Amino acid sequence: IMPAALALGEARGIDGRSLLDALTIGLETACRVGGWLGRSHYDAGFHQTGTSGAFGAMAAAGRVIGLDAQAMPHALCLTATRAAGLKSQFGTMGKPLNAGFAAEIGVTSTLLAEGGMTSASGALEDAQGFGPTHAGSANVHAFDSLGETWLFPGSSYKFHACCHGLHAMLEALRVLGEGGIDPDTVETVVIRTHPRWLAVCNQPEPIDGLAAKFSYRLTAAMSLADIDTAALDSYVTETCVRPDVVAFRDRVTVITDDGLSDTEACVAITIGGQVHEASHDLATPMEAEVLDARLAAKSEALIGASSAADLRETVTTLDGTSSLSGLARIVGIA
Repeated sequence: IMPAALALGEARGIDGRSLLDALTIGLETACRVGGWLGRSHYDAGFHQTGTSGAFGAMAAAGRVIGLDAQAMPHALCLTATRAAGLKSQFGTMGKPLNAGFAAEIGVTSTLLAEGGMTSASGALEDAQGFGPTHAGSANVHAFDSLGETWLFPGSSYKFHACCHGLHAMLEALRVLGEGGIDPDTVETVVIRTHPRWLAVCNQPEPIDGLAAKFSYRLTAAMSLADIDTAALDSYVTETCVRPDVVAFRDRVTVITDDGLSDTEACVAITIGGQVHEASHDLATPMEAEVLDARLAAKSEALIGASSAADLRETVTTLDGTSSLSGLARIVGIA
């Protein structure tokens, strides 16, 4: 959503407030379409980033260029015939490419509609529309109170550069690690998680960095070995074959627990015969100060302290900025 809105926004010369407005529309659209498609869509093998994300990117792009009430539905329905993304790509370059495709589809559908391209009006919900043909749940309540209440502020943040399904576990490990853990004393690690994640991010012995992002055992070992799970360059082949990391990995067991929600995880570490436990639920509200500090740390891990400081300053003043060039430069599209 952000790349689509920023690229098109810079090309059209919009200001910072207009970009924020477009992002708001795009993010909410993605959340609402995601809720309409439902869990059945994801469980069937579709990657919501590539599917509902494409609709969000299109809504943001359409807002940027000011598509009217006649053109916007055509842009949405053109998106429906192209939106795609499969979970089978997880652990490969194809997974992040789903996000790139979604951004491109959003921009292309918007520009086509602006140029007069039309589409079938029932391309989303008709019998041969996107929802029915992509295992959508057709949850009509997903659009209740649209324009009155907002769903996207409730989305949880990614503080680690890996699959979201691993984050509750990593946060629980973070709590356990606050007291300090001597790696050599760890006997076993048992992770309890919701069953749905086993088909998503439970690659037991990943051999490269992309696969590592979808491995409970490997990312747990990285955390215990004090490897920064927020940094992209931590997820490399060298990490996967490091002897101490592999030794940790082989002490980790993943089990399922139907009593947990899909945002929860529990971790038990045995040290010297004593079991130390912690749990985390990603749905737990986070204090604003804590969130701010975690986002700052994540951005520094991704782009370095200097660039992170520049990005922070640019974002916090975006509402009063007349040009998007500074933001485009920092994120590398200019």
